[in-house]
Amino acid sequence: SIQFEEEFKRANTPKVFVLRGIKPIFDEKGKFLMTITTGENITYLKNAQEELKISNEKFRNLVETSTDWVWELDENNIYIYSS
Repeated sequence: SIQFEEEFKRANTPKVFVLRGIKPIFDEKGKFLMTITTGENITYLKNAQEELKISNEKFRNLVETSTDWVWELDENNIYIYSS
């Protein structure tokens, strides 16, 4: 089974991202029968990942240029970030 992402772009339209799957099917003797292909629209996921990346970059830039001490704790009150 193989999975890969494809990106589609037409003039004057937003990009569309599709997660493709390809799986060969064999019989009990190992003879190839067919290929099953799937496609899932993952545009929303890709856009959310890009927005998160941009937000994280803005946060880091702000914190790294601040003269204040900034920290982040996890759910167990352990420091996971400190400027």
